Amino acid sequence: MLALAGVALQAKYTFETTRDSLRALSGPGPTRSQRELGAVIDGRLAQPMLALRRVIPREATFAVRVGLEPPVDSSLLEAIPPLLKYWLLPRRYTDDAHAADWVITFHHPSDTLGVTIRRDIALGPDVHAVEVAR
Repeated sequence: MLALAGVALQAKYTFETTRDSLRALSGPGPTRSQRELGAVIDGRLAQPMLALRRVIPREATFAVRVGLEPPVDSSLLEAIPPLLKYWLLPRRYTDDAHAADWVITFHHPSDTLGVTIRRDIALGPDVHAVEVAR
């Protein structure tokens, strides 16, 4: 009798798990951007990240500058450049702002980049795409 109760409980658990999984699979899935960026796309960087792909041409080079005013979480400082290297492919990353076609700034004033600015496009709170004049 005890074994039968154990089998019944396991069958109930298996049924509920399968039902929940089927619901998750049949519902709308995440967008391609959500799959690629995960939680970042749902946070404050969502719109700037999407806008960067629209603004910066695919054949361009870019650099990234992250400032400290207002104070920025150190994990964000470390995460942004590698994330942008991936997110903006096939655009090419460079550490040298003078060699870049564009400089992406986070909490960093554009006028302190040391480059001649053609355009400065505000993409969100404290996020700018700066086109370098050649």
